[in-house]
Amino acid sequence: GNQAEADYKCSFSGSGQNGFLCDASVTAHPAGQEGNQAEVEVTFEPTQIGETFRDTLVVTSPVGGEYVCPVVGRCVPPKPQGPILLSGDSGSLSFKNVLAQETKFTFSVDNPSFTVKPEETIAAKKAVQVKIGYKKTEGHPGTGKLIVGCAETPSTWVYYLKSSK
Repeated sequence: GNQAEADYKCSFSGSGQNGFLCDASVTAHPAGQEGNQAEVEVTFEPTQIGETFRDTLVVTSPVGGEYVCPVVGRCVPPKPQGPILLSGDSGSLSFKNVLAQETKFTFSVDNPSFTVKPEETIAAKKAVQVKIGYKKTEGHPGTGKLIVGCAETPSTWVYYLKSSK
């Protein structure tokens, strides 16, 4: 038959310590004998590179019952991104501290035509706009790399830069 929709409570048995996030609830039709498909969107935002993270998604409703689903996430080092296009003599990009604690990040460029502030302390899970300056330098191309690092991980974040000048 056509049953009313039910609210399902969604949580992780690891209480969100493993980098997995989801909405607190989802609304779906309770399944009869033939079953019913419903979606729960899960976000994975790990705080350490290289580890395998495991948790259990628990979806429950007094009407629809309980569903338990293992989730596994693996965090690989960040892939280079870009090119970030700078129009004129400046530009910016959004950089997020994905770590679980406030962290000091260092910023460096491999081409003297580009400038960036050397470091910034960023709160846990917060994003900042990183401003990049550009001034054509004789003998250097209008392309370069911004390298972001921190003491907490050996991995670096690399952004390719390209000036429109």
